[in-house]
Amino acid sequence: VRTVVAGLFGGEALLVSPDGASIVRPARTIIAAGAHDGVALFEGNDVPAVTSARAAALLAAQGVALGKRIVLAGAGPFADALCRLLEGKADIARVDVASLVRAEGQSRLGGVVVRDGSTEKRLRADALAVELPQEPAFELCQQLGAAVGFDGHFRIACGDTHALGPSTWIAGQVRGLAFDPASLIADGVAAATAALRLALRKATAAAAGGIPARRSGGLTILLLTRLLILLLRRLTVLLRLLRLSVLLGLA
Repeated sequence: VRTVVAGLFGGEALLVSPDGASIVRPARTIIAAGAHDGVALFEGNDVPAVTSARAAALLAAQGVALGKRIVLAGAGPFADALCRLLEGKADIARVDVASLVRAEGQSRLGGVVVRDGSTEKRLRADALAVELPQEPAFELCQQLGAAVGFDGHFRIACGDTHALGPSTWIAGQVRGLAFDPASLIADGVAAATAALRLALRKATAAAAGGIPARRSGGLTILLLTRLLILLLRRLTVLLRLLRLSVLLGLA
């Protein structure tokens, strides 16, 4: 999928692809924007080769190692995947995120200073990967007027129905779910099912509202065809997620 939804404004979606930009008015929208990686606060956290464990693991899954000596801070599925993928290919030193003091370097990382009891210790490293809890990528939802709260973590007010509005649903990590491939796929299917049920109710109501039988039948078939295409597209995205989890060894 090379097209990116750059914005949702007043029922219209701004789509950007390598071929250019366009504006469409979708009949139904399912937002599965995922989550942002957590960012640790320490001096030098923007030095090149300081990245999230997820980004480092994605590169490793494609055969690219960030460095030969990697400091890995934090624990979680992506940190574990990175260790598994780079076993025998890089030296990895694991530390707690809370122990990070600073990353040294300017144009490239030269070392990582960590707190060791009452003293500080410098670790030689050419890469630093950090895993922290992720936060929902709520920006598109907020553009549609969704209420976003914060209780230590960002939350989008939608209850357990997936519904964000009359024709908009959200699914997956943007709802605050943890990264678990099976759960995320099931949640995406649930959101697509909710969209399908609403469309079927509208088609049934239209057929019962006096539309001639032939026309209503054609309308129902057209709606079902479009919804089937929508569902297949969503399943394609979910299958890509499953493939990613297989690459990382998380499924």
